[in-house]
Amino acid sequence: MNAMSSPSQLSRNALLLALGSCGALGGGLPVRDSSSGPTSPERPVPAVIEVLPPQEPAFGTALIELVAAGSPDELASIRVEYDVIGDEPDRGWMLARAVQDERTEPFGIAGVRLDPRGTNLAFFWDTDADLPGRAVSARLRVTAVGSSGESAPRTSTPFAIEND
Repeated sequence: MNAMSSPSQLSRNALLLALGSCGALGGGLPVRDSSSGPTSPERPVPAVIEVLPPQEPAFGTALIELVAAGSPDELASIRVEYDVIGDEPDRGWMLARAVQDERTEPFGIAGVRLDPRGTNLAFFWDTDADLPGRAVSARLRVTAVGSSGESAPRTSTPFAIEND
């Protein structure tokens, strides 16, 4: 695990909120308007705007940066799933475990307020728990869920995981 992607003693959600609110992820990801997806009369359905997997092969903890948008009037949660490319038999999409979680939760990021223009978030994926001792190519599928509905999933580009 490298120091760049290792969370400190702060709780995961506190860290995510702190990083997102100050734009500290990767020098600040660009904030974009979400112009797609259906909306309810009361509030827009949350949306995942961008998913940025690691550029270098990941091992141990993988920092996944993302931008999500939604109504500040509701709490949203982010489901993060992974798929190993070319696995036989194909296991399909599996929930990704966050670092510091003792078990895999339905939502990798739970209960965050999203800005309609976009909120920077970080998901620290525990690849050692999900893919122990494996070197694979994987991709992520990220979905934002709120009381107003569920976003269309956003899929990352493939990236290398080297836990061997």
